Amino acid sequence: MAHQIMRMLQPILKLAFYGVALFLLAGFVALFLPPKKYPWVLDIWQYTKPISDTVAHYLPTNFRGYDLSLLVALAGVFGIYIALERTLWTVEDMLRRRAFQAKKLKATAALQTAAPQPAPRVAATPSARNPVYSSEAIVVIDLVNSTSIVTRFGNTFLLMLKHRLEHQVNEISLRNSAGFSKGTGDGFLLCFPSLGNSVIALREIFEALPTMNRDLPDGAEIALRGALNFGEVIADRDGDRTGGAIHKTFRLQGLPAASLIESEGGIKREEFPEKNYTLVSEEAISGLTKIQGLQSRFLGLCELKGFPGLHRVYQI
Repeated sequence: MAHQIMRMLQPILKLAFYGVALFLLAGFVALFLPPKKYPWVLDIWQYTKPISDTVAHYLPTNFRGYDLSLLVALAGVFGIYIALERTLWTVEDMLRRRAFQAKKLKATAALQTAAPQPAPRVAATPSARNPVYSSEAIVVIDLVNSTSIVTRFGNTFLLMLKHRLEHQVNEISLRNSAGFSKGTGDGFLLCFPSLGNSVIALREIFEALPTMNRDLPDGAEIALRGALNFGEVIADRDGDRTGGAIHKTFRLQGLPAASLIESEGGIKREEFPEKNYTLVSEEAISGLTKIQGLQSRFLGLCELKGFPGLHRVYQI
């Protein structure tokens, strides 16, 4: 209910701002029109003059004989509008996050109720403390240009973007049977039982970008870069993942265009994508060829720190 109210307040706020802005602009234009020729100017002045006098009382608004008080008032209204809109974004994302957490807790409680409860043990057996090895599809995604966003729009705004991304990623990964998910600062590490699950999740995350970028100012859009790998991972007693395949996925995700080694059948460095792409390792690409309708392309070779030799890089 609260989320729906926040959604309704946003268009109301916009409508109110545009109405006030149009009114102030009309009052400013009316200052340059003769009342004898345009009688409606007197009606406009009747309502805008108190605003103009109030602003002029506190600020010097005359510039070379022109009264700019209504433009100053318009700038103040615009500043209030931006502050209110950002507040609505923050509250809406907070409500979404709480709703998702409540939904997740409810689903977990339902599963625990339905599943048979194991008999209590005084102490964990040695095998329970040992790490578990398994082969999983590994996805790493990261927010592009987070430094420039926080520099331009501030920490609170970046936190709001992260909440939007977190809400979508958590919901999509849960829906696609992710065995593990973890925030990595400006991104996420996700592990799936199969490449099919990982590809569907990646596609849904990128398809959700227009929703995440709704009503954002220019230059603040959420853009992602991702990497997909497949290999053996180690799950500790808390479920956290580690291992060489994990590290390789992070190296691949952070691969810059300048590090691409051009090779036959690949692309040139200047053709390397800047944002909203997923790089794929050669370990994962062989399994992806079995997924019908999935398109991929060979980009070139690269060196990955800590991993000897050259590695083939693909994109889906």
